[in-house]
Amino acid sequence: MIVVSFFSAKGGTGKTTFNMSMASFLKYHLGKAVIVLDADTPEYNLYNSRVRELDYKRKNGGIDESALYPVWKVLDVTPEGIESLAGKLDALRGSVDYVLIDFPGSCVKDDAIWTFARRGVLDLVVIPVDMDPMVLASALQLAEIFTHTGQKVLLFFNKVHGKIPSEKYDAVAELFRSRGFRMSECRIKNALAMSRDAESGSNYLRSTICFPEKTVRDLNPQLIDLFKEVIGYEEREKTQAEGTVPV
Repeated sequence: MIVVSFFSAKGGTGKTTFNMSMASFLKYHLGKAVIVLDADTPEYNLYNSRVRELDYKRKNGGIDESALYPVWKVLDVTPEGIESLAGKLDALRGSVDYVLIDFPGSCVKDDAIWTFARRGVLDLVVIPVDMDPMVLASALQLAEIFTHTGQKVLLFFNKVHGKIPSEKYDAVAELFRSRGFRMSECRIKNALAMSRDAESGSNYLRSTICFPEKTVRDLNPQLIDLFKEVIGYEEREKTQAEGTVPV
């Protein structure tokens, strides 16, 4: 079982969208057994997206809900509740391939993601970065904090658009790499469709009930490359740790 979270301490960077889309890619495109935990109180945007999508489907012909991955709303987000949740995840091993967790956007002592990182529960934290100075500073600080706890991180550029020369992205990527952080080559384009749920129409990239592969390939093909990179990186790490050779 691999536990992953897309995370940012700065609002609007897309962490919920990426957690949702990665889970849907794993379940509906690759056929993996997936569970999603939404601990992002009080908004619970990922859980509420599932509720809205199901409401829409029930009113428009229905859907086989048994074929969907579960989205669990984490109600007890006290330090004690999060500690308990972190301890219970191990019981899922053998029955679940991936757990995706949407955390609140805060990383200080006793915050949910800090507790999971400190306990070594998370296999990988994936941090979206864009060229906003506050986002860059926050991402750099997060990467440093996580690295000091022994938590593995992967950073990638999000909201990329043509107004900023590629050379500037290259320079920022080199800065992160010079600090010892792993920076993905994938650059996710800025697209309104990244914030649209499935019931909003055909032009969407995020859903808890399907993975819109054709639209993704048309509008943001590197999204699939990013997900494959996350999967490949973690599966290699697990294989090496277990002393086995991948087929």
